[in-house]
Amino acid sequence: MWNPFKRKQENTQQRNMFFENELELTDKLLKTFHLNVLERKKLPGGKARLSVILIIIKQILSHEHYFPVTWSPDSPYLVEGALLEKVSNNKIKLLYLHNSQLLNTIKFNDFDKAIIKFLKINFGDQIDGIQINYDG
Repeated sequence: MWNPFKRKQENTQQRNMFFENELELTDKLLKTFHLNVLERKKLPGGKARLSVILIIIKQILSHEHYFPVTWSPDSPYLVEGALLEKVSNNKIKLLYLHNSQLLNTIKFNDFDKAIIKFLKINFGDQIDGIQINYDG
């Protein structure tokens, strides 16, 4: 016998499972700056959605001082680009370096704006060839 509620429940479970996969894949992308071909295909439209990126980076900064976690102003990995430094629960700094020298510090009260600026400085429209969907 056909049950419309069962179908709705299956669709909800599929969406939730997909979203968990999207979260996990975007988390991996933000931590390693790379996804393999199969992982890329699992992202919606092959793109990393800004809304998911914001969730992940905010979650990381809730318990870490810098993002990316392995970078700091004196890190040998960061020659040129930006990193985020959590100042307090509602303030964040964007540190911009060039030739391993701190050039500029911008303070933000809005985590979303700081994260978007960080993404645009370091990656522009894509991370490792994966488009960032700034509208998603």
